[in-house]
Amino acid sequence: MSKSAYSIILDDEIVARIDAMAARYNTNRSGIINSILAEKTAYKTPERRVEEILSSVSKMVESQNIMQVLVGSGEGSLKIKSPFRYKYNPTLKYSVILYPRENTGEFRAVMRTQNTVLLNELGFFLQLWMDMEISYLHKNMTVDLSPGRYVRKLEIPSVSDDEAAQLIMKYIQTFDFILKQYFSDGDEGKARNNFIKNVKWLSIL
Repeated sequence: MSKSAYSIILDDEIVARIDAMAARYNTNRSGIINSILAEKTAYKTPERRVEEILSSVSKMVESQNIMQVLVGSGEGSLKIKSPFRYKYNPTLKYSVILYPRENTGEFRAVMRTQNTVLLNELGFFLQLWMDMEISYLHKNMTVDLSPGRYVRKLEIPSVSDDEAAQLIMKYIQTFDFILKQYFSDGDEGKARNNFIKNVKWLSIL
C-alpha cells in the first residue's frame, strides 16, 4: 500500500495531544493520525492487522502451559520463552517479527549458552530442520543459520487474522515439539516423520 504526503491544518492543542499520543505508543505524528483516521473510516491498516495477528498468537501461547510470552514484546514483534529440560538448563527463546507493509516476517529461535557441547547438539538439530524446510517446503527459502540461532523468513498468506495467527502458532509449536523430542531421543528419523506429518500447513508460511 502506497503512502503520500498531505498538507492539513490543525489546532495547535490537537497537535500537542497527537504528539503526546505518539510518544506513548512509540510512533510519530503521522502514524497516530493515520491510525485514528483508519479507525474512524473502518479501515484496517497493515499495522493494525499485524497487531491483531500477534495479539491472537500471544493469547494462544498464554492459553497453554508449555510456553510463555516475554515482557519486551513490542510493536510488530512477539517474544516467547519455552522451558527446556536439559542438564545445562538452557533458555530457549522464540521471536516472531512481522513487517506490515510487506506481508512478510521472520521466525527466530535463539538459545544463549557458552556450552560448546550443547551448541553442537543444537547445531545438528538446526541443520536438520533447515534441510527439512528446504527439501519439503521451499527450495529457495531464506534462512540464516548460526551457532545457537535460526532465522527463517515468513510469508504471510492472504487469510484472516485468526487463520494467520493459527498458522504462526502451529509453526512455533511444531518447531518446539520436534526440537525437544530430538534432544530427548536423538532420533533423526522420528523428527523427519513428525515434520512430514505437518508439511501440508507448514508450507503455507
